[in-house]
Amino acid sequence: MNTILAVATQIVSAASNFIVFVLLSHLLSPSEFTGFSTALGLNMFASAIGEGGISLVAPHAISERSKAGNPNLAGAFLMIGIALYMAATMVGFFVWNVFATDLLDARWVAAYLIFFLPGLLVPSWAIVYAMDLSGFLVLVALRGSMIAAVWLSPGPLGLALAGCCFSASLCGLIPYLNRRQPSLLLPRCRDLSIAVDKVRTVFAARMMSFVVYASLPMLIGVIQGNLAASEFVAGERMKGVYATLFHPFIQTSYLRRFQASSHRHRTKWILHGLNIVACAGVLVANHLGIAQHLGEGIARVHELSVYLLAGTLATATAIELYLDVFPAGNMVVFRRAAIVQMAAFGVGLSLMGFWKFLSPGTALLLGETALLLAVALQRLPPRLFGNGRL
Repeated sequence: MNTILAVATQIVSAASNFIVFVLLSHLLSPSEFTGFSTALGLNMFASAIGEGGISLVAPHAISERSKAGNPNLAGAFLMIGIALYMAATMVGFFVWNVFATDLLDARWVAAYLIFFLPGLLVPSWAIVYAMDLSGFLVLVALRGSMIAAVWLSPGPLGLALAGCCFSASLCGLIPYLNRRQPSLLLPRCRDLSIAVDKVRTVFAARMMSFVVYASLPMLIGVIQGNLAASEFVAGERMKGVYATLFHPFIQTSYLRRFQASSHRHRTKWILHGLNIVACAGVLVANHLGIAQHLGEGIARVHELSVYLLAGTLATATAIELYLDVFPAGNMVVFRRAAIVQMAAFGVGLSLMGFWKFLSPGTALLLGETALLLAVALQRLPPRLFGNGRL
Protein backbone atom coordinates (compact mmCIF):
# COMPACT_ATOMS: atom_id res chain seq x y z
CA MET A 1 0.00 0.00 0.00
CA ASN A 2 2.84 2.40 0.84
CA THR A 3 4.39 1.84 -2.58
CA ILE A 4 1.13 2.55 -4.39
CA LEU A 5 0.53 5.75 -2.41
CA ALA A 6 4.11 6.94 -2.92
CA VAL A 7 3.88 6.47 -6.68
CA ALA A 8 0.37 7.96 -6.74
CA THR A 9 1.87 11.05 -5.10
CA GLN A 10 4.17 11.49 -8.10
CA ILE A 11 1.22 11.05 -10.45
CA VAL A 12 -0.74 13.75 -8.63
CA SER A 13 2.33 16.01 -8.83
CA ALA A 14 2.76 15.47 -12.58
CA ALA A 15 -0.99 15.88 -13.18
CA SER A 16 -1.14 19.14 -11.21
CA ASN A 17 1.83 20.52 -13.12
CA PHE A 18 0.08 19.72 -16.40
CA ILE A 19 -3.17 21.31 -15.21
CA VAL A 20 -1.23 24.46 -14.38
CA PHE A 21 0.30 24.33 -17.87
CA VAL A 22 -3.16 24.04 -19.50
CA LEU A 23 -4.58 26.81 -17.27
CA LEU A 24 -1.81 29.22 -18.22
CA SER A 25 -2.17 28.21 -21.85
CA HIS A 26 -5.76 29.48 -21.64
CA LEU A 27 -5.18 32.51 -19.43
CA LEU A 28 -1.91 34.04 -20.63
CA SER A 29 -1.28 36.17 -23.68
CA PRO A 30 0.87 34.56 -26.42
CA SER A 31 3.96 36.54 -25.38
CA GLU A 32 3.52 35.70 -21.68
CA PHE A 33 2.90 32.05 -22.48
CA THR A 34 6.13 31.97 -24.47
CA GLY A 35 7.96 33.35 -21.44
CA PHE A 36 6.36 30.73 -19.17
CA SER A 37 6.90 27.75 -21.49
CA THR A 38 10.54 28.60 -22.20
CA ALA A 39 11.12 28.82 -18.44
CA LEU A 40 9.56 25.37 -18.22
CA GLY A 41 11.96 24.24 -20.97
CA LEU A 42 14.90 25.43 -18.87
CA ASN A 43 13.41 23.52 -15.94
CA MET A 44 13.41 20.33 -18.03
CA PHE A 45 17.17 20.69 -18.42
CA ALA A 46 17.78 21.48 -14.74
CA SER A 47 15.56 18.69 -13.42
CA ALA A 48 17.33 16.15 -15.67
CA ILE A 49 20.67 17.21 -14.17
CA GLY A 50 19.22 17.15 -10.66
CA GLU A 51 17.78 13.68 -11.14
CA GLY A 52 21.20 12.48 -12.30
CA GLY A 53 20.27 8.80 -12.12
CA ILE A 54 19.33 9.08 -8.43
CA SER A 55 16.01 7.28 -8.93
CA LEU A 56 17.92 4.29 -10.35
CA VAL A 57 20.28 3.76 -7.42
CA ALA A 58 18.49 5.32 -4.43
CA PRO A 59 15.71 2.69 -3.98
CA HIS A 60 18.22 -0.15 -3.72
CA ALA A 61 20.81 1.81 -1.70
CA ILE A 62 18.42 2.97 1.03
CA SER A 63 17.03 -0.56 1.51
CA GLU A 64 20.35 -2.44 1.58
CA ARG A 65 20.69 -2.49 5.36
CA SER A 66 17.05 -2.43 6.38
CA LYS A 67 13.69 -3.10 4.77
CA ALA A 68 12.51 0.05 6.55
CA GLY A 69 15.01 2.14 4.60
CA ASN A 70 17.80 4.50 5.59
CA PRO A 71 16.36 8.01 6.15
CA ASN A 72 19.77 9.68 6.47
CA LEU A 73 20.95 8.21 3.19
CA ALA A 74 17.66 9.25 1.57
CA GLY A 75 18.35 12.77 2.79
CA ALA A 76 21.81 12.62 1.25
CA PHE A 77 20.42 11.64 -2.17
CA LEU A 78 17.86 14.41 -1.87
CA MET A 79 20.49 17.02 -0.98
CA ILE A 80 22.66 16.02 -3.96
CA GLY A 81 19.69 16.22 -6.32
CA ILE A 82 18.61 19.67 -5.14
CA ALA A 83 22.17 21.04 -5.34
CA LEU A 84 22.54 19.76 -8.91
CA TYR A 85 19.13 21.16 -9.87
CA MET A 86 19.92 24.66 -8.56
CA ALA A 87 23.35 24.72 -10.20
CA ALA A 88 21.94 23.52 -13.52
CA THR A 89 19.22 26.20 -13.45
CA MET A 90 21.77 28.98 -13.04
CA VAL A 91 24.16 27.60 -15.67
CA GLY A 92 21.35 26.91 -18.14
CA PHE A 93 19.91 30.41 -17.70
CA PHE A 94 23.31 31.93 -18.45
CA VAL A 95 24.01 29.71 -21.49
CA TRP A 96 20.54 30.24 -22.99
CA ASN A 97 20.78 34.03 -22.70
CA VAL A 98 24.33 34.17 -24.04
CA PHE A 99 23.75 32.11 -27.18
CA ALA A 100 20.05 32.61 -28.01
CA THR A 101 18.70 35.66 -29.83
CA ASP A 102 15.58 35.69 -27.60
CA LEU A 103 16.31 36.11 -23.89
CA LEU A 104 14.58 34.13 -21.18
CA ASP A 105 12.15 36.03 -18.96
CA ALA A 106 13.83 36.06 -15.54
CA ARG A 107 10.46 36.56 -13.80
CA TRP A 108 9.08 33.30 -15.16
CA VAL A 109 12.33 31.40 -14.59
CA ALA A 110 12.42 32.40 -10.91
CA ALA A 111 8.68 31.78 -10.47
CA TYR A 112 8.78 28.28 -11.97
CA LEU A 113 11.85 27.36 -9.93
CA ILE A 114 9.99 28.31 -6.74
CA PHE A 115 6.92 26.40 -7.94
CA PHE A 116 8.78 23.23 -8.95
CA LEU A 117 11.44 22.94 -6.24
CA PRO A 118 9.20 21.75 -3.35
CA GLY A 119 8.15 18.71 -5.39
CA LEU A 120 11.75 17.50 -5.34
CA LEU A 121 11.49 17.10 -1.56
CA VAL A 122 8.99 14.22 -1.76
CA PRO A 123 10.18 11.74 -4.42
CA SER A 124 8.50 8.33 -4.42
CA TRP A 125 11.70 6.44 -3.60
CA ALA A 126 12.14 8.52 -0.40
CA ILE A 127 8.60 8.48 0.97
CA VAL A 128 7.74 4.90 -0.02
CA TYR A 129 8.35 3.68 3.55
CA ALA A 130 6.32 6.37 5.32
CA MET A 131 3.48 7.45 3.04
CA ASP A 132 0.01 6.66 4.36
CA LEU A 133 -3.48 7.59 3.22
CA SER A 134 -3.71 10.70 5.38
CA GLY A 135 -0.36 12.01 4.11
CA PHE A 136 -1.41 11.32 0.52
CA LEU A 137 -4.70 13.21 0.98
CA VAL A 138 -2.81 16.18 2.46
CA LEU A 139 -0.51 16.26 -0.59
CA VAL A 140 -3.52 16.08 -2.93
CA ALA A 141 -5.12 19.00 -1.09
CA LEU A 142 -1.88 21.01 -1.28
CA ARG A 143 -1.58 20.38 -5.01
CA GLY A 144 -5.20 21.40 -5.47
CA SER A 145 -4.60 24.66 -3.60
CA MET A 146 -1.59 25.38 -5.84
CA ILE A 147 -3.77 24.99 -8.94
CA ALA A 148 -6.37 27.31 -7.41
CA ALA A 149 -3.71 29.93 -6.62
CA VAL A 150 -2.45 29.92 -10.21
CA TRP A 151 -6.02 30.14 -11.53
CA LEU A 152 -6.77 33.15 -9.30
CA SER A 153 -3.47 34.86 -10.15
CA PRO A 154 -2.20 33.65 -13.56
CA GLY A 155 1.25 35.17 -13.63
CA PRO A 156 4.77 34.84 -12.20
CA LEU A 157 3.65 36.13 -8.79
CA GLY A 158 0.79 33.63 -8.47
CA LEU A 159 3.06 30.77 -9.55
CA ALA A 160 5.74 31.76 -7.03
CA LEU A 161 3.24 32.20 -4.18
CA ALA A 162 1.82 28.73 -4.88
CA GLY A 163 5.31 27.26 -4.58
CA CYS A 164 6.06 29.17 -1.39
CA CYS A 165 2.86 27.92 0.25
CA PHE A 166 3.67 24.34 -0.77
CA SER A 167 7.19 24.67 0.67
CA ALA A 168 5.84 25.98 3.97
CA SER A 169 3.32 23.13 4.17
CA LEU A 170 6.03 20.53 3.59
CA CYS A 171 7.81 21.80 6.71
CA GLY A 172 4.93 20.27 8.64
CA LEU A 173 4.15 17.33 6.38
CA ILE A 174 7.63 15.75 6.32
CA PRO A 175 7.87 15.55 10.16
CA TYR A 176 4.34 14.12 10.11
CA LEU A 177 5.40 11.37 7.70
CA ASN A 178 8.48 10.72 9.86
CA ARG A 179 6.46 10.29 13.04
CA ARG A 180 5.89 6.54 12.64
CA GLN A 181 8.61 5.48 10.23
CA PRO A 182 11.38 8.02 9.48
CA SER A 183 11.88 8.37 5.73
CA LEU A 184 13.84 11.62 5.36
CA LEU A 185 16.44 12.92 7.81
CA LEU A 186 19.42 15.24 7.51
CA PRO A 187 22.41 13.33 6.10
CA ARG A 188 25.70 12.73 7.84
CA CYS A 189 29.04 13.10 6.06
CA ARG A 190 29.23 9.31 5.70
CA ASP A 191 25.80 9.25 4.04
CA LEU A 192 26.80 11.96 1.57
CA SER A 193 29.92 10.00 0.66
CA ILE A 194 27.93 6.81 0.05
CA ALA A 195 25.32 8.67 -2.01
CA VAL A 196 27.96 10.33 -4.19
CA ASP A 197 29.60 6.95 -4.87
CA LYS A 198 26.25 5.38 -5.79
CA VAL A 199 25.20 8.22 -8.10
CA ARG A 200 28.61 8.23 -9.78
CA THR A 201 28.03 4.70 -11.13
CA VAL A 202 25.10 5.80 -13.31
CA PHE A 203 25.57 9.56 -13.60
CA ALA A 204 27.41 9.59 -16.93
CA ALA A 205 24.96 7.28 -18.71
CA ARG A 206 21.95 9.09 -17.25
CA MET A 207 23.38 12.43 -18.27
CA MET A 208 23.99 11.31 -21.84
CA SER A 209 20.40 10.19 -22.15
CA PHE A 210 18.47 12.84 -20.25
CA VAL A 211 20.60 15.96 -20.39
CA VAL A 212 20.78 15.87 -24.18
CA TYR A 213 17.02 15.29 -24.25
CA ALA A 214 16.27 17.96 -21.67
CA SER A 215 18.61 20.42 -23.42
CA LEU A 216 16.44 20.30 -26.55
CA PRO A 217 14.27 23.34 -25.60
CA MET A 218 17.40 25.40 -24.94
CA LEU A 219 19.10 24.22 -28.15
CA ILE A 220 15.93 24.76 -30.20
CA GLY A 221 15.66 28.24 -28.71
CA VAL A 222 19.21 28.96 -29.85
CA ILE A 223 18.66 27.48 -33.34
CA GLN A 224 15.11 28.57 -34.16
CA GLY A 225 14.10 31.07 -31.46
CA ASN A 226 11.94 31.11 -28.35
CA LEU A 227 8.67 30.64 -30.26
CA ALA A 228 9.87 27.31 -31.66
CA ALA A 229 11.16 26.33 -28.20
CA SER A 230 7.77 27.22 -26.69
CA GLU A 231 5.97 25.05 -29.25
CA PHE A 232 8.35 22.18 -28.54
CA VAL A 233 7.76 22.44 -24.78
CA ALA A 234 3.99 22.35 -25.33
CA GLY A 235 4.32 19.24 -27.51
CA GLU A 236 6.70 17.63 -25.03
CA ARG A 237 4.20 18.26 -22.23
CA MET A 238 1.59 16.29 -24.19
CA LYS A 239 4.15 13.52 -24.67
CA GLY A 240 4.78 13.61 -20.92
CA VAL A 241 1.08 13.36 -20.12
CA TYR A 242 0.85 10.23 -22.26
CA ALA A 243 3.83 8.67 -20.47
CA THR A 244 2.24 9.56 -17.11
CA LEU A 245 -0.65 7.23 -17.92
CA PHE A 246 1.76 4.30 -17.49
CA HIS A 247 4.06 5.78 -14.87
CA PRO A 248 2.21 4.41 -11.81
CA PHE A 249 2.23 0.84 -13.13
CA ILE A 250 5.88 0.93 -14.19
CA GLN A 251 7.12 2.58 -11.00
CA THR A 252 5.03 0.41 -8.69
CA SER A 253 6.43 -2.74 -10.33
CA TYR A 254 9.97 -1.34 -10.14
CA LEU A 255 9.73 -0.37 -6.47
CA ARG A 256 8.42 -3.85 -5.73
CA ARG A 257 11.78 -5.12 -6.94
CA PHE A 258 11.63 -8.34 -4.92
CA GLN A 259 8.69 -9.70 -6.88
CA ALA A 260 8.99 -12.98 -8.78
CA SER A 261 10.66 -12.74 -12.18
CA SER A 262 7.74 -14.44 -13.96
CA HIS A 263 5.31 -11.87 -12.59
CA ARG A 264 7.55 -9.04 -13.71
CA HIS A 265 7.73 -10.35 -17.28
CA ARG A 266 3.97 -10.93 -17.43
CA THR A 267 3.40 -7.36 -16.28
CA LYS A 268 5.83 -6.12 -18.92
CA TRP A 269 3.91 -7.66 -21.82
CA ILE A 270 0.55 -6.51 -20.46
CA LEU A 271 1.88 -2.94 -20.31
CA HIS A 272 3.23 -3.17 -23.85
CA GLY A 273 -0.21 -4.21 -25.06
CA LEU A 274 -1.94 -1.40 -23.19
CA ASN A 275 0.61 1.05 -24.61
CA ILE A 276 -0.33 0.10 -28.16
CA VAL A 277 -4.06 0.43 -27.43
CA ALA A 278 -3.55 3.81 -25.70
CA CYS A 279 -1.46 5.07 -28.64
CA ALA A 280 -4.27 4.30 -31.06
CA GLY A 281 -6.76 6.03 -28.76
CA VAL A 282 -4.83 9.29 -28.37
CA LEU A 283 -4.07 9.48 -32.10
CA VAL A 284 -7.78 9.17 -32.86
CA ALA A 285 -8.55 11.83 -30.22
CA ASN A 286 -5.97 14.13 -31.75
CA HIS A 287 -7.46 13.58 -35.21
CA LEU A 288 -10.85 14.60 -33.80
CA GLY A 289 -9.34 17.91 -32.62
CA ILE A 290 -9.14 17.48 -28.84
CA ALA A 291 -6.06 19.75 -28.72
CA GLN A 292 -8.26 22.73 -29.64
CA HIS A 293 -9.86 22.46 -26.19
CA LEU A 294 -6.57 22.54 -24.25
CA GLY A 295 -5.66 26.16 -24.86
CA GLU A 296 -3.94 28.18 -27.57
CA GLY A 297 -0.45 27.19 -26.42
CA ILE A 298 -1.15 23.52 -27.12
CA ALA A 299 -3.46 24.06 -30.10
CA ARG A 300 -0.70 25.83 -32.03
CA VAL A 301 1.66 22.81 -31.80
CA HIS A 302 2.30 21.47 -35.29
CA GLU A 303 2.52 17.71 -35.75
CA LEU A 304 1.09 16.92 -32.30
CA SER A 305 0.67 13.32 -33.41
CA VAL A 306 4.45 13.10 -33.75
CA TYR A 307 4.87 14.03 -30.07
CA LEU A 308 2.25 11.45 -29.08
CA LEU A 309 4.08 8.76 -31.08
CA ALA A 310 7.29 9.79 -29.31
CA GLY A 311 5.46 9.31 -26.00
CA THR A 312 4.44 5.81 -27.07
CA LEU A 313 8.04 4.88 -27.90
CA ALA A 314 9.36 6.44 -24.68
CA THR A 315 6.82 4.42 -22.67
CA ALA A 316 7.86 1.20 -24.43
CA THR A 317 11.50 1.95 -23.60
CA ALA A 318 10.66 2.66 -19.95
CA ILE A 319 8.80 -0.64 -19.68
CA GLU A 320 11.84 -2.53 -20.97
CA LEU A 321 14.30 -0.66 -18.78
CA TYR A 322 12.42 -0.66 -15.48
CA LEU A 323 10.89 -4.13 -15.71
CA ASP A 324 13.76 -6.01 -17.34
CA VAL A 325 17.10 -4.19 -17.68
CA PHE A 326 17.41 -2.34 -14.36
CA PRO A 327 16.14 -5.19 -12.10
CA ALA A 328 18.80 -7.42 -13.69
CA GLY A 329 21.50 -4.82 -12.97
CA ASN A 330 22.41 -4.74 -16.66
CA MET A 331 23.43 -1.08 -16.80
CA VAL A 332 25.67 -1.60 -19.84
CA VAL A 333 22.53 -1.95 -21.99
CA PHE A 334 21.33 1.45 -20.82
CA ARG A 335 24.75 3.07 -21.30
CA ARG A 336 25.06 1.85 -24.89
CA ALA A 337 21.51 2.88 -25.71
CA ALA A 338 22.08 6.33 -24.21
CA ILE A 339 25.06 6.85 -26.52
CA VAL A 340 22.94 5.86 -29.52
CA GLN A 341 20.17 8.27 -28.50
CA MET A 342 22.64 11.09 -27.95
CA ALA A 343 24.01 10.54 -31.46
CA ALA A 344 20.47 10.51 -32.89
CA PHE A 345 19.61 13.80 -31.18
CA GLY A 346 22.87 15.26 -32.46
CA VAL A 347 21.95 14.30 -36.03
CA GLY A 348 18.44 15.71 -35.62
CA LEU A 349 19.65 19.04 -34.21
CA SER A 350 22.29 19.34 -36.93
CA LEU A 351 19.65 18.84 -39.62
CA MET A 352 17.45 21.43 -37.91
CA GLY A 353 20.30 23.92 -37.99
CA PHE A 354 21.09 23.48 -41.68
CA TRP A 355 17.70 22.50 -43.14
CA LYS A 356 14.46 23.94 -41.82
CA PHE A 357 12.36 21.04 -43.11
CA LEU A 358 13.05 19.00 -39.95
CA SER A 359 10.72 20.01 -37.11
CA PRO A 360 11.64 19.79 -33.39
CA GLY A 361 8.99 17.08 -32.97
CA THR A 362 10.58 14.94 -35.67
CA ALA A 363 13.98 15.29 -34.00
CA LEU A 364 12.41 14.14 -30.72
CA LEU A 365 10.78 11.15 -32.43
CA LEU A 366 14.12 10.24 -34.02
CA GLY A 367 15.83 10.17 -30.63
CA GLU A 368 13.12 8.10 -28.95
CA THR A 369 13.13 5.61 -31.85
CA ALA A 370 16.91 5.24 -31.62
CA LEU A 371 16.78 4.63 -27.86
CA LEU A 372 14.08 1.96 -28.11
CA LEU A 373 15.82 0.14 -30.97
CA ALA A 374 19.17 0.22 -29.13
CA VAL A 375 17.61 -1.30 -26.00
CA ALA A 376 15.55 -3.88 -27.90
CA LEU A 377 18.40 -5.10 -30.11
CA GLN A 378 20.65 -5.65 -27.10
CA ARG A 379 17.95 -7.78 -25.46
CA LEU A 380 17.79 -10.22 -28.38
CA PRO A 381 19.43 -13.65 -27.84
CA PRO A 382 23.18 -13.53 -28.66
CA ARG A 383 22.85 -16.55 -30.97
CA LEU A 384 20.99 -14.35 -33.46
CA PHE A 385 24.22 -12.44 -34.02
CA GLY A 386 26.59 -15.38 -34.36
CA ASN A 387 29.37 -15.57 -31.76
CA GLY A 388 29.36 -11.91 -30.81
CA ARG A 389 27.12 -9.38 -29.15
CA LEU A 390 25.97 -5.97 -30.20
